[in-house]
Amino acid sequence: MKPIYLKMTAFASYCATAEVDFTRLYENGIFLITGKTGGGKTTILDAICTALYGEATGRVRGDNWRQFRCIDAPDSRDTEIEYVFSVGETKYKFYRRWHMPNSRKDSPELKDAEDYCQLQRPDSDSWETIVSGSATGVRNAAEKIIGLTHDQFIKLIMLPQG
Repeated sequence: MKPIYLKMTAFASYCATAEVDFTRLYENGIFLITGKTGGGKTTILDAICTALYGEATGRVRGDNWRQFRCIDAPDSRDTEIEYVFSVGETKYKFYRRWHMPNSRKDSPELKDAEDYCQLQRPDSDSWETIVSGSATGVRNAAEKIIGLTHDQFIKLIMLPQG
């Protein structure tokens, strides 16, 4: 899996939209996400993991969607994650969107959730939907495409502190 692009809106500490263009890091062939404590490294990895598997990298947040939402985001802004990567010459896009107003902190329900996985073949500029509307279906697609379960994936991308 080669990361291409990540977009996060109202996710964790990113109230507005934040984008990461991983292609700018391709020059050296390999890269490491590093930085000071509190710099947003785990948030980037949580967004990737959530886009793929529907849950974060750590058991603290798990799959509790409320924990992902930026507390400063206006109620009118949906929380969204879009992650694009390639496996060989084929590109894949995983997308998650949900609406959970901050003003309704007592409500456990997700509102207007949307999940899908798409692919773009090397000879095409259009995206084909693989799975849509099923959070579990999107997770299963990630496992099939990447060949790793959530637990296996986080063991590969996360190095413990200390």
